[in-house]
Amino acid sequence: MYSGNMPPGQPTFVTPEKPSTIKNAVYLIYASVALSIIGVFVSFGMKDEIRDAAKEANGDLSSSELDTAVTVGLAIGTVLALIGIALWLTMAHFIGKGKNWARITGTVFFGLNTVALLCGMATQSNPALTNVLSGLGWLLAVAITVLIWLPASSAYFKAVENPYSAANVPGQAPR
Repeated sequence: MYSGNMPPGQPTFVTPEKPSTIKNAVYLIYASVALSIIGVFVSFGMKDEIRDAAKEANGDLSSSELDTAVTVGLAIGTVLALIGIALWLTMAHFIGKGKNWARITGTVFFGLNTVALLCGMATQSNPALTNVLSGLGWLLAVAITVLIWLPASSAYFKAVENPYSAANVPGQAPR
């Protein structure tokens, strides 16, 4: 019979509880997706206003060139919106699962979105409603970015990244 101390048990895997900061960030991502979808429909509904703005900015275009430019612009805008929606949904999934790379990637996307928004505001004459929707989307992105970097979120990402931490190993003191 073995009379010495028994070796410690296997480390236990503890699934960390998702903090409200992460839950709220994911909900805001879904709200941003909904806003993007609304934005696509609004853009098509504002085709005449977009055409007028394009005509004002490029007065030397013919009527058919303006129509083509507006149609191509709406098509490109729709494709970009769909790509953005896919990226948002991907970020929601992986941020919700505590994947730190998704938090970093989402932050980079926020930075790129900010630059694009500022460039668009400086160089284009968009209808007011389009600017309002873009501004609301940016504010949602700010809130999401702040939420995913708050201390409770950082602790969650760290716990998911290292589920077998010393705090979960029997016989070892937490570090």
